[in-house]
Parts: sequence; structure tokens; C-alpha cells
Amino acid sequence: IFPFLFCATSWTPRDTLHFMSLERVTLGNGKKDNVPFPAIPRNHITIGLSGPSSLLTSLSALISSRALPAKPYTPSQISYILSNLALMDTQNHPSNLGLGEREGRVASTFLQGVYAGCPMSHGIGRSGDLAAPQPKAAGSSVLYALCQMFLRRSLMVLCGFDWMKKNGLGQGHVAYLPSATGVSLMYCLLSLPRKSKVVWLRIDQKSVPKAVALCGMELVVCPTTRSPSGVVKSDLSWLSSYLAANASDVTAVISCTSCFAPREPDDVPAVAKMCTAGFCSSVSVPHIINNAYGLQSRRACSLINKAVAVGRVDLIVSSCDKNFLVPVGSAIVYGPDKDKVKKIQKQYPGRASGAGVRDLVVSFLELGEPGYRRLYEERVRLSPMFRSALEGIAAEFGEEVLIMENDVSFCMTLKTLEAGEVSELGSALFTRATTGARAVPPNQSNAVAGITLEGWGSSTVGLDWGYLTTAIGVGMSEAEVGNVARRVGGAIKEVLKKRARRRYKEEDTPDIAKRTGKGED
Repeated sequence: IFPFLFCATSWTPRDTLHFMSLERVTLGNGKKDNVPFPAIPRNHITIGLSGPSSLLTSLSALISSRALPAKPYTPSQISYILSNLALMDTQNHPSNLGLGEREGRVASTFLQGVYAGCPMSHGIGRSGDLAAPQPKAAGSSVLYALCQMFLRRSLMVLCGFDWMKKNGLGQGHVAYLPSATGVSLMYCLLSLPRKSKVVWLRIDQKSVPKAVALCGMELVVCPTTRSPSGVVKSDLSWLSSYLAANASDVTAVISCTSCFAPREPDDVPAVAKMCTAGFCSSVSVPHIINNAYGLQSRRACSLINKAVAVGRVDLIVSSCDKNFLVPVGSAIVYGPDKDKVKKIQKQYPGRASGAGVRDLVVSFLELGEPGYRRLYEERVRLSPMFRSALEGIAAEFGEEVLIMENDVSFCMTLKTLEAGEVSELGSALFTRATTGARAVPPNQSNAVAGITLEGWGSSTVGLDWGYLTTAIGVGMSEAEVGNVARRVGGAIKEVLKKRARRRYKEEDTPDIAKRTGKGED
């Protein structure tokens, strides 16, 4: 059914009639009757077939335009498209005889039902290339091509990455990877010329240290600086000095544009300049940007655009679940040099699951460009409301919300709470069905990939007060923002009530001992 999608000619109801052999019906005795389908007038069949025909024609036009859907597809239309793509995979051919060890068979009838009886079980890629078409899975290969097309277009129209287009400097490229952000960062490191060290601009998440350790390289931690108010930034003067002395030993510098407050996004344009030859050293150093949830952030996208324009940016990694609202398990790697991105696709070992590809294609078809644009713009609209709600809570309890260059993650101080009470706050929020907030006590330490990091959670050393980090992520509703004050404020009140009960008990204990005679010699 689908080969016509890539033809220049349009598909009409008459073509469909001929394709489905409904102009002549073969009877049981082998003779042919020159009447339309039995008991159904020909014009009725033509009108009926115009529905699926127009759907497939619109999809053909969509592919030709290399665009995101301008009009969302309905769930029934998406199901029709997926079913027809699945029928192109050989394991769903009724006459297919599979003589290999991997023929896409699915034993569970429940799973078969999940895929409407036609599972796309061959996955994506081949042993030599994640993007290579599979002879046994033409439908799955088309699905992967659609996914790549939608991702590339979304980076251009939703995020403003015009360098994805072909220009005098080359052409940007994007690659879907069936792994989350941390493993995808590992693939990026393995694709670069191997040196002994990786410089990490510290952000207290474990993904990067573990990725570096799995690559067998030494992690060098770039320290951070802290303003009087508590805002944390990477120490770029330290980075400049280190690269000037050690650039020839560095596999890559990993910066970050999507950080938990009070850590600010890195000044990646400045980092990109430092990584170019002749700025800090005569040796150019590869630069990887961890942009995990940054596609939804206008500031993060603007920083990346500037970095690509003024310096060296090799690869950028973003999470699919955080930015496109699909189940966890996939990420995209992209950059201004398509050859570097394609190298990662070609180094992927073996085939990969196609479940994440299906999830992305379904989401792009159902939401289309208008749906995702509306979600991204709604997040921007709600951001001031979210901050205002936090500021109201902070004012009530004698705290403050830090002013910083981070338009997704916000930090409220917890200076009036003791370290143990900060941890209690995190538990109180969770029991109130409030997830995602991070209540970070002061002066913690943690060993990650053989390195002990002091001040763990705050990305800096010496911060002597706790804080609460929350985020206004894409997909959050105005009703949820309206619940912030009640949930967070209620949790803080619960912690303070526990404190009052403890103190009352401590103050009352000597009187009880005196009245009962207990405690005397």
C-alpha cells in the first residue's frame, strides 16, 4: 500500500479501486463478473475509499514537504497508518516462511493485541548502521525515516536551530538513539578521537560521571563559583587555564544548558570559543552540550545557537521524554556537522528497539506542529505564574526565590529549616502526591564513579543552607500551577508542626521527671 507515498503522482479513488481489484470480483467458479463489489454500488465504493485514499495522499504530501503535520491526525487515522506500515514487515505476511533465528515472532497474544495483531517486532537498524533499512522490515524502516524527519523539522521550527539547514558551513543532522541521556552521552564520547581525560562542568547528576567511567577515561571536574545570593555557575576562568595547559589530553569538554537550580546554565558560547584552536590553546578540543530538557527552554536554545555561531560545538544531547512527552527510553543526538552525528548511528552495535520510534511518530502525528508549539508556548506563559506562587510561599515562611538565568528550574531557600527538616520536607511533599521537587540538605557528599563530590546536590562546596528546587516543565497545566502554593506550603507547615511538637516534648520532659520522681538518684 505504501510505495506510492514516494511517487510524484497523486493517488485517486480510481487508483485505489484498481489497486484493490474491486472493479472485477473473482467468483468461486473462477469466472469474473463485470459488476462492482456485490450488492454495493460502484459510486458508494468510490466515496468510501476516498477516506483512506485522502489520508494516504496527505501523508505523501507531508513526506514530500519534510514538515511537521500542520493539522493533527486522529487516533483512528494513526492506527490505520501504523497497521499498514506493520503489514510491510515480513513477519506479518501470511505466506512468509521464516527460517532464521530472528524472524519477528511474538508469542504473547496480549502483546499482539497491543499492536492490533500486527507487531513491528524487527526493531530498527542493522548491525552496521542504526539508520540502515532492513530488508525484512520495510515498514519499520519507513517509520524510522518518518521519526528522523519529524525530529529534524522540530529542531528547526520549534527550537529555532536554523543551522540544521544546509548552509555554507555544512548541514546539521539529528539521530534518534534508543537510550536515555546518560548512555547517549557515552556514545558521543566513544565517537570522538580518544584521549585520556574528559572535562566536566559540574552539575550534580550522576549520568556524566558514569558515562565517562564506562568509556575508561579520567573525569576532570571543573569547579563552580557561587554569588552572595547562592546562584551557582561554572568557573570558566579555571576551565580556560586548564585547557591552556592540558588541551592535548582532553577527549571533550561537557557543558550543560539544562541544570537544576541554583545552578545556572553554562555560558556555552564562551565554552565553545575556549574549545576552538588558538583561543586557550593551539589545540582544538571537542565540545559536547548536555541539553537534556533544554529544547523547551528559549534561553537554552538561544545559547546553543550562539555557541554554534561563535565557536566549536560537536554534539548535543537531548532527552525525548522531557521535551516531547513520550515514555522514557530515548534521546536525540544532533549537531552542526552531520558526519559526526552519522558516525554515532554507524557505531551503534546491532539492531535496536523500535518502540521509542513508534511513540515519537505517533506523538508528532497526533499533536502536529500546532500542538507542540502550543505546549511550548504554554510553558512560557505559566512560568511567571509558577515563580509568583513560589515567591508567595517564600514570603510566608521567611525564605526567598533566587533570581537567576534559568527559565525552567527555580530555587527557593530553606534557611529557616535544619538539615534533617529539609529531608522531612521532601518526604512530606511525596506523601502529598507531589513529585519532582528536590529538597536538598546542606553539606552533603557523594561518591560517583570513584570521585567524591562535596556539597552534593547543590553543585558547589560550602553552601550552608538547604533549598527546594522545582521546575515548570512542558506539559504542566495552569491547574497544576494553582496547586503549588497549597501543596508546598502545606508540606512546610507540616514540618514546622513536627518541630514544634519535638520542642514541646523536649521542654516538658524535665517537669515530667520531677513530678514522677524519675531521673533522681
